[in-house]
Amino acid sequence: MFYLCKGKYLISINQYRQTDANSAFVCPIKITMYQRKIEKEYRCGMEVTVEVIDGKWKPCVINHLSTGKKRPSEIQRYIPAASRRALNIQLNEMEEHGIIKKTIYPVLPPKVEYELTDWGRTLLPITMAMEEWGMGFREQFLEIEAKRKSK
Repeated sequence: MFYLCKGKYLISINQYRQTDANSAFVCPIKITMYQRKIEKEYRCGMEVTVEVIDGKWKPCVINHLSTGKKRPSEIQRYIPAASRRALNIQLNEMEEHGIIKKTIYPVLPPKVEYELTDWGRTLLPITMAMEEWGMGFREQFLEIEAKRKSK
């Protein structure tokens, strides 16, 4: 069966044909970005830790938020290689896990700030150790990558 996207919902071709362009359509199927086929069981602490800080930019964001509240544009400037979409997805995941707190101020234009929660601050020794290890291994890593790319 083929599905079309109408607003936030997936609808079948038959459902689409039954609606006219001006009618409001309500469909019970919501689009989800990704759904795991195999549920994770989290049998050890390492799996939980990796699940929480897994993401290309999460450790960098956690380190940056260690200095205090930051607006999304400040985080974007700190990590210019990250797209806004990627940062938003990872910020939302960290908020769902309770690592960061999002504050939305009722002003126009809307003002949003992110900060680490107390639980999020417990990850700082891990992310700082990752930073320290990476900087110590950086030169050797760059040499290995250069050799690998030249092959």
